[in-house]
Amino acid sequence: MVPDLMIRAMAESKLAIHFVIMPLEERDLSRSAVILLDRLRVGGTEKQGVWLDAALRQCGWQCHLRLLFPEDTECERSSSAPVADGGLAVLRSFLRVLQELRDSRPDVLICMGRTANSLGFLAKLLFPGLKLVTTCRTNRALPLLYCCSLRRSECCIANSQWAADQVGLVIAGAPERVVLIENALLRPHLFDLDRSPAAKAAARIGLGLAADTPVLCNISSFVPGKNKGDLLSAFARSRIDPTAVLLLVGEGSERVKCEQYAQELGIGDRVRFFGKADAIEPFLQASDLFVSTSLRDSLPNALVEAQAAGLPVVAYDVAGAAEAFESERSGLAVTSGEVDAFARAIERLMSSPKLRHDFGAYARTRASALYAPEVIAARYDTVLRGLFDV
Repeated sequence: MVPDLMIRAMAESKLAIHFVIMPLEERDLSRSAVILLDRLRVGGTEKQGVWLDAALRQCGWQCHLRLLFPEDTECERSSSAPVADGGLAVLRSFLRVLQELRDSRPDVLICMGRTANSLGFLAKLLFPGLKLVTTCRTNRALPLLYCCSLRRSECCIANSQWAADQVGLVIAGAPERVVLIENALLRPHLFDLDRSPAAKAAARIGLGLAADTPVLCNISSFVPGKNKGDLLSAFARSRIDPTAVLLLVGEGSERVKCEQYAQELGIGDRVRFFGKADAIEPFLQASDLFVSTSLRDSLPNALVEAQAAGLPVVAYDVAGAAEAFESERSGLAVTSGEVDAFARAIERLMSSPKLRHDFGAYARTRASALYAPEVIAARYDTVLRGLFDV
């Protein structure tokens, strides 16, 4: 088996360290947890991991956030399997984490990120008493080692029902070990973002737009999985007010390509590229509609944030994206790849201020009920403490 080969390789390497295999002793103090992240970058998993560390502390946990690659704060998402790419460097980093686990002996290890989840099973093999919690927050194929960790974990937390179903296929016969906990809204102040006409006009002027400009918005990285080409095509095909503009907020390797494509489509003067922005509130406040043609989201944070800000959404119904909103009540779901249908959905909402208002109001109410951080924190706390009740 692959896990056995990896353990043997570690033992034979110069990086090998010695572990005492023993169950963790019962604690009289509060439970302790380590959250293992791949690295810190701009992605949703990383932001949720940092939030979870603070949230569990507030729930009484002794919690520590550990990074496999603390020096690597920004990188492109790779389609290659984790561990296989630069395996020695990955194992060297993970050995440092294992040393910390040996010394601190936490009650729970929570893995977040493809590489962290692909290595979790090793921690479980070396520390049998450790409660291993894996997570699934992607709609990409799960590598072999990731699946090994899923099968050995006490619990897998998925952020969408779609992701939970995929995990269920890996650990068939144990549905009770898969738990659905959605993303927390990391900007709860968006619930109070002013949606009045005056505030919207002021936000538009602040972005260099006319106060009465119809505005569509997308906030996400320029990477292949975000599929910005379809979004640009749909915007170009949509028969809406010719003065309408599309705001694209974010950075990434695909940005230049998208800028060129916008020019080719003849909409270069109607698409504004703003780059990375820490403060997204002005963009959401200035907008009438949030749009996304992403193909790689289990539960998109951007859709959650847009709805919290009172915006209706139009998005492809891939993976768990359609779970982030309620089609025909807070937005419109479009079959993935159907650009013309996406354009028609844009037309439908942009032509009806009342429909946008009604969808936006319901979106904000739904987001408050499902994604408020205190709600999600309580669910994590309940699930993790429940691991010790059996």
